[in-house]
Amino acid sequence: MSDKPKQIQYVPPSAETLRDFARAVCESLAQQRDDPSLASHEVISGLANFLQVITRIQAKHLSTVGEWLDDDDE
Repeated sequence: MSDKPKQIQYVPPSAETLRDFARAVCESLAQQRDDPSLASHEVISGLANFLQVITRIQAKHLSTVGEWLDDDDE
């Protein structure tokens, strides 16, 4: 086994997971505000796309900041 630590590689959530999350958020907000338009396909899709961009950026950033996995059993 190598003594060199492994760099941590972050991976964003899947598109399906983000779509499901966006749908749940939009449906909840639509119900709270009594505004069905907040749960429209366009709003859900827009939020899911936004989340996809943000999570990709964040995963890439976290993967390049130089964090290393120390798997020593100390």
